[in-house]
Amino acid sequence: MVQDCKCCQVETDCIDGLCEMCSDYNYKLQKQVDLLILGLLQEKREVATIKDRLNNMKYATNSKEFRSGYNAGLTAYAWWKEGVQYVGTCGTTLKKALNLKGDS
Repeated sequence: MVQDCKCCQVETDCIDGLCEMCSDYNYKLQKQVDLLILGLLQEKREVATIKDRLNNMKYATNSKEFRSGYNAGLTAYAWWKEGVQYVGTCGTTLKKALNLKGDS
């Protein structure tokens, strides 16, 4: 049966309302859409993985072992001035730095 293509309106033999040329074009478009969706799903999984890693790092920095090492490092690199230990170059005392929670 000859009928007009729903897409290009050319009178031809149609498959599911589309001529062969339009059907092929739509198939290629659908493949591109499918590939884009797969790519987005992969990126979503990667973002979730990174988010999990960041959460794990956050919990690791709150552990007793981390705090112990952090405090030891601060103490090791503290410097003295007039009987007071300081860390960094902004006048923060070691005592104040050790009392900080580490949350920024």
